[in-house]
Amino acid sequence: MPIETLFARNTDAIRRFLTDRARTLMVLTRDADLEVVIKKLLVKLDDTCERVIMVACEVPFVEPASWCEGVMQRLSEAQEPLRGVYQRGGVRLASVPVASRGRGQLAGKARAPAQVQSPAQRLAAYLAASAEAIAPVSDAMAVVIVPKSVADFAAFQRTLCFLADNIPSTRVKLIVPDDRSKPGLPRVGSMCRRGFVHPFHVPPEAMQAELEHDLSPQGELGALMFGAASKLTATSAATPAATSAATAASTAAQLVKINASKAMLAGFLSSSGRLGEAAAIQVKQLEQAKAGGDVLGEAQALYNLGTTRLKQHHYADAEAMLDRAVELSFDSKRDPLLAMSLTNLGVAFERQRKGEQAVQAFDLARAVFRRMSHPPGEAHVLDCKAGALASLGLHEAARESWREARRLYEGITAPALADVRSAGREDIDQKLARHENNPAGYTPRPTPVNLEISALARAGAGGGAGGGGGSRAMQGGGA
Repeated sequence: MPIETLFARNTDAIRRFLTDRARTLMVLTRDADLEVVIKKLLVKLDDTCERVIMVACEVPFVEPASWCEGVMQRLSEAQEPLRGVYQRGGVRLASVPVASRGRGQLAGKARAPAQVQSPAQRLAAYLAASAEAIAPVSDAMAVVIVPKSVADFAAFQRTLCFLADNIPSTRVKLIVPDDRSKPGLPRVGSMCRRGFVHPFHVPPEAMQAELEHDLSPQGELGALMFGAASKLTATSAATPAATSAATAASTAAQLVKINASKAMLAGFLSSSGRLGEAAAIQVKQLEQAKAGGDVLGEAQALYNLGTTRLKQHHYADAEAMLDRAVELSFDSKRDPLLAMSLTNLGVAFERQRKGEQAVQAFDLARAVFRRMSHPPGEAHVLDCKAGALASLGLHEAARESWREARRLYEGITAPALADVRSAGREDIDQKLARHENNPAGYTPRPTPVNLEISALARAGAGGGAGGGGGSRAMQGGGA
């Protein structure tokens, strides 16, 4: 099973919704670390579904009226650059409906008083008119609703349900991602006739089982492994240059997908405690990257294997691998990988009681996270640094590092990182309180960044060195 088909069932569910005339609203409940995956899948659907127009809308929700007005303005702005193109094709785009002024407000005009429409009614009418206007070139208009913030989820849920049941067109589709662990829109399925909730979720153990099968000799990728390697060795000088180049490119792409699947499997094995099996896969990936002259692949493999060695308590080996990963990621100008390698190098130093070197590594990691504008990464590194300082007996410096980490967590305002903000702040408060009560007796160990790095970005499934969900990546492992 190629990487991009891991979520095939969910992708198929979205495709069916886009052609289902009986439903208008789809709420996708997903884990926070799948947010980037969903965005990439929707982008790919937008590219491959030729008869579907897809528009993203990030208007913050404070209360229904202003949000509806904002959505109409956003959709109008998105359509305006294409108005001339559509008109030349005989398609006349809809205009935003003007709010009726009601009885007695049209002095001197002999016309019946108009019924005043609410912003939600006008938005429902505008969405329908927009979708029907482009019917000659499109079967559906999908609006992906991802507000930058939601001040009132109950009102947001009521507004979405009103729209779903009152849009007078079956061509309009509303797609709204929601948090699976703390859903803000849990009653959509029961509150409106044309809305439903779809759980966008693949259990990690199921993904691991599928990957293990697909990499076995009986699996799709297992069969490809021998075939891809054979094709590379069989391409000879007698093969026409064009054919040889095309075969090599196709085979290389297959190998990238195979390696990405192996990296994912190693990550699952590591997180479930099967460290020896994870390390065996990572050693082979490191050897393959070196043999192929893949500098970035080598840096990623060194980071992965070095992090596994940390968990196995092989600290000297971890230090050597992570030090080399730092060097290669710096040369490759890959800041996300550089920051995480420096963080885990600092942990390896601290585990070997090399406190001063650990502090230096954490300072460098923080500088890179700051350059990336990544507050959760900065805060995690400051937390690690505080632990190293405490182990050196520099208790006031340790407390100041924790206080600075707390300020960074406090400054996180993105709704998607609300859990990171609250959990990080609570963790730092507990550490500060315990350290202030007993400085010499409380020296918490720094925790490594626990994110598996692979060639996923190159395989087309998201992730990569800077892979989405960076806030989740800052949660440490058990080294």
